[in-house]
Amino acid sequence: MLNRLPAEALDPIIERLLELDMAAPGNPIYPHDGRFEAAHSLRALSEVTLGSSQIKPFQEACESFIWRIFRCVLEDCDEMAADPNLDSVARHVRSFTASMRIDTESDASFTQTIEWMGIMDNILNKFSDLNLKHIRLHTHAQLVQGTPSILEDSANLDRLQIAHQQIISSLSNFPSLTALDLENCFALVSEDIVSQCIFQLPNLVRFRAQESALKPDLDLTQGSRLGESLASRTKLEKLSLKNLAYVSPAWCDLNWQGPLTSLNLRGCGNLENQALLRFILSIPSLEKIRLQDHHFRSLDIFTDIHGIPFPNLERFTFLGDSLEHPLFDILAEAPLLEKVHLHSTPVRDCLRGMQRSIEVSHGSWASLRTVIISFIRPDDPERIRLREWGVARDVAVKFHFGITAWNTPELQVFDLSSDEETGNGTAAPNDDQADHASEAESEPSDHSEAESEPSDHSEAESEPSDHSEAESEPSDASEAESQPSDASEAEFEPEDDSDVSAPEDWEFVWRPQTL
Repeated sequence: MLNRLPAEALDPIIERLLELDMAAPGNPIYPHDGRFEAAHSLRALSEVTLGSSQIKPFQEACESFIWRIFRCVLEDCDEMAADPNLDSVARHVRSFTASMRIDTESDASFTQTIEWMGIMDNILNKFSDLNLKHIRLHTHAQLVQGTPSILEDSANLDRLQIAHQQIISSLSNFPSLTALDLENCFALVSEDIVSQCIFQLPNLVRFRAQESALKPDLDLTQGSRLGESLASRTKLEKLSLKNLAYVSPAWCDLNWQGPLTSLNLRGCGNLENQALLRFILSIPSLEKIRLQDHHFRSLDIFTDIHGIPFPNLERFTFLGDSLEHPLFDILAEAPLLEKVHLHSTPVRDCLRGMQRSIEVSHGSWASLRTVIISFIRPDDPERIRLREWGVARDVAVKFHFGITAWNTPELQVFDLSSDEETGNGTAAPNDDQADHASEAESEPSDHSEAESEPSDHSEAESEPSDHSEAESEPSDASEAESQPSDASEAEFEPEDDSDVSAPEDWEFVWRPQTL
């Protein structure tokens, strides 16, 4: 039977097999765990022997799924490089993930780490002339949270920086790359090195960079090379930056040549207040903005607005403090804005700012469908007025259950299509978590509305497709009118991430074996 199936039927069959494996009772398989051994159905069928000529197409199709995402761990580099089958499976890889844990316990282990980094660079270069579309480079955060004693020797630090820079510089060999994710890489390489690589990536669509902590006392007087390189990418659509000191007021004057639609900034402390406002207003193509651990103080909106503000903005999220009223006036005029998620300290700033913008301009918030703001007691007059306004305008108004921006766990899976931050730290909830953790007002009800971010179907054949960002309104829940309920952290556990949009995202750890 299998040998009679057309080639275009193989992929759906494999997708279904993976779904069955994942839903196996008592032994759920989460694709991001990278456990190839647990995919029993896929592995069994990939080893079926019906004659090499008959089953070969099916085996090749299975193999392409198994090796779609290649995870390279520093400690396994020796074994990976020695595997004679590496070259044959490399042609299937679309996403390369490298995890580098720097061992500084002893001179011997440190020397071994440097050697492994050289081998990893060689492995990465094996994919340079193939269809690799996505690269993730992760340096473990322990390195940037303090200086190990072995790195107090400048010679050792130089060796580590050179080895790391060689890996980063290799990125320029992938001109077809569409997605790049760098984590804690700026701890060991300069802004210039990363910027030069980005200049060599003409097809870059998504870029994400995060550091464990903001670097203090950086010299920002020489301009913004990183910003210039990103602004020059004509296909850049999604940008996510966390704790990057290089994001500075100089970015306000950049000419963004790409169709940037999604911006996520967290803790980029050198871009705040009026400069931050100028920056986001300077990119009219933005459809989604998420700002976390930032401030809007002393705003002068009249100096920065020319024409309609945010002409394409559909979603705006702010999780921080010092959210001043002028920002509400700007958002109220955004013609396409459908969803606003606001949490600040003091918490009443959100409610008062929203109420004021409604009173000042009766024609404001033209497209608004959902508002999520900080918790206010159910009997508060301002809250009641806002709810009544929402009922009259068919706008779902929701309130957090007494949360703060620092007490909720983060998603552990990085999704390039999402604007949510990930990592080992804590953060405010993403919009979906807030929806489910907020109070569901009885009226109006938008429960039938399921907002989902369209996946990038045009790239489905060439790279791992991103998870669809499924945003649905929460189901009906009784509102605790008696008193505010302080939600525990457990109430903000991330949604189950099993609803993957396509199996291309299913990740399998490298093993020294083939089909």
